[in-house]
Amino acid sequence: MLALARRFVLVLLGSLIIASPWRVAAEALDGSTGTIPASAVEVAARALIAAANHIRPASVPGAPLPVDFIVARGNFEASWLNAGLEVRRSTDQSLLGRALAETIRSYRLQEDANPERPNAMRWADEMIAYFREAADRRALADAMLEKAAIFLELSQLNHADPAYFRRISRDGDRLLQDCYALAEDGQKVEVLRFWSRFYYNLARPASGRLSERWDDGFLALADQKIDGALVIQPEALRNLNQKARVTQRRARNTLDAPYQDWANRLWDIHRRFLAAWRVAEGAVTRPENRISPLNVLAVLTLDVVVYQLAVLDDAGRRTEAGRLTAEIDNVALPLQLEAWALVRNTNLSRSYEFDTTYDLARLHAIRAVLSGLANTGRQNEELDAAARALADAREVATVRQLDATNESLANDPVFTWLPEYARQRMKRILNGT
Repeated sequence: MLALARRFVLVLLGSLIIASPWRVAAEALDGSTGTIPASAVEVAARALIAAANHIRPASVPGAPLPVDFIVARGNFEASWLNAGLEVRRSTDQSLLGRALAETIRSYRLQEDANPERPNAMRWADEMIAYFREAADRRALADAMLEKAAIFLELSQLNHADPAYFRRISRDGDRLLQDCYALAEDGQKVEVLRFWSRFYYNLARPASGRLSERWDDGFLALADQKIDGALVIQPEALRNLNQKARVTQRRARNTLDAPYQDWANRLWDIHRRFLAAWRVAEGAVTRPENRISPLNVLAVLTLDVVVYQLAVLDDAGRRTEAGRLTAEIDNVALPLQLEAWALVRNTNLSRSYEFDTTYDLARLHAIRAVLSGLANTGRQNEELDAAARALADAREVATVRQLDATNESLANDPVFTWLPEYARQRMKRILNGT
C-alpha cells in the first residue's frame, strides 16, 4: 500500500513538472522541450521588442501609441521591476539593453509635448543604474547615449526658461563628458557627434526664432566636437551632415561683415558633403534617413552661394552669377524638391513641412536674384515660384514660424537683395492678404 502511494505521488509530481508554466513559456519560445525556462523579464523583453519593431515605421511624436504596444511595455516594466539582480544578469544583456532602449524611446515619443520628459528620464536613469551595477562598460555608454538623446530634445525646447536651460546645459555636458571617458573606441564617434549636436541646440536663440543670431561660443564648441568625430571618421555622412550645419550657422553670424575665409570653409564642407552623399545615396533608402542629408546639403548649397555673393563686388557678382546658378540648379533645387516630397508623404510632415517648403521659397528667391544679375529674363518666373512656395509654407506655419519668416524678409540677403516690389509681395503673402 505504501509503495502504491509513493508511485502515485511521483506520477503526480511528474505531471506538474510537465505542465509548469515556465516549461510552457520555454517551449513557446524555441519549440523544444527540456531547455532552461526563460525568465519572465526575458519573455516580456522579447514581446516588447517585437511590438516596437511593428510600430516603428508609423511612429509620430506626440501621437497615441497602439494599445498592444502599451500593454507590452507595461508587462516589461513590471517584470523588470520584479526581477532581482541575479535574474537580470542571467538574461541576455543585449536583449535587456534593447528593451530598455525601446522603453525610453517610446516615452520620448509619447512625452513630446512635455518639456521635462519624466518617464523617459526615469527609465534612462534605470538603464544607466543597472549597467553601472553590472559593470558593463559598453552597455553603460549606450545607456548614457539614450539619456543624451533626451537632453538633445530638452536643449532645443527650453530656451525660454533661463534657469532650466542652464541646468540642462550643465547636466547634459557632464553626462556626455562622463560618457566619452568610458566609451570604447567604436563608440567615441557617436558620443562626439551627440556632443556637437547638444552644443548646436544650446546655441539656438532664446526667442526660438532661428533667423536671429545664434550663440558663437556654443557653436564653436559644437564645431570642436564634430571635428573630433571627423578625425576618426572623415567620410561618414552623419559627421559631415553635422559639420555642414555648424559651419552654416557660424558663417551666417559673420554675414554683416563677410570675408573670404568663411566662404572658403563653406565651399570645402560643401565639396566633401556632396561627394560623400553621391557615394552613399544609393544605400540610403528609408525616407526618414534621406530627408536630413538632402535638406542640409540643399540649404548648404544655398548658403555658400549667398556667402560668395556677399564677398563679391557688383562686377564680380555679375561674372559669377552663371556659375552660382548652376550650383542651385544642379544641386540645391533637385535635392530640396526630393526632401520636400518625402516629408509631405511621411509622418514627418507635421514637424518639417514648413521648413522644407520655406527652404524651397528661399531657393527660388536666390534664383531670382541670380537671374537679375545675369539678366536672363527669368526673374519674374522665379519670383512667382518663390511666392507660391511661401504661400504653401504659410498654410502650415506656427505663429512663431510666421514671426521668424517676417523677420527674415527684413534681414536675410536672399530676400533683401530682391526688388522692393517683390519683398512687399512676400509680406502680403505672409499676412494673408
